[in-house]
Amino acid sequence: MSEMHYSVLMLFVGALLAGCAIEPRRNYTPQPKDATLHLRSTGMPMSAGFSISSASTACEGFEFAGSVRDGGEGVLLPWIAALSNKLSGVPTVREAVVPADAPVQVKGFSSWQDQYSRGSCGPVTKLFTPTADSVYRVDFVWAGVRKCGLRIVDISRPDEPREVPGVPLICPRPPGL
Repeated sequence: MSEMHYSVLMLFVGALLAGCAIEPRRNYTPQPKDATLHLRSTGMPMSAGFSISSASTACEGFEFAGSVRDGGEGVLLPWIAALSNKLSGVPTVREAVVPADAPVQVKGFSSWQDQYSRGSCGPVTKLFTPTADSVYRVDFVWAGVRKCGLRIVDISRPDEPREVPGVPLICPRPPGL
């Protein structure tokens, strides 16, 4: 086998293995009585990714639900926040439905790289059991550039939001970060 053929083969195998390592996109068929999650990033105008799992084993079975971005309204000048949100193309909220009355794992994470800095925060993961027909806000909470957490709030009754205690899990970093 020539060196060129070997190199092409190794590139192909590497790409194939890399593709296997990435969490699959969330592919859940909604059911009656499901709970709804509103996924958000808050505290700093940066993006965060979310993955969700209904697996019975901790830190397994995650599917990528998407990325969201804190709009920066409380931190940036209004016109800068509006322009930044328009240019980024990343939504400020994503919605996901999950099975009710069964444990669900939610994982948030972020990484960035630009000409000035590079870093990551997370993953932060919590396990909780949503109830039927409930609505939850899941916040990836920034507390500085390298400090983050996850907050789950039951907002089924918007006039009485209630923080939900979740069980923190220590899960490995998502592939590719």
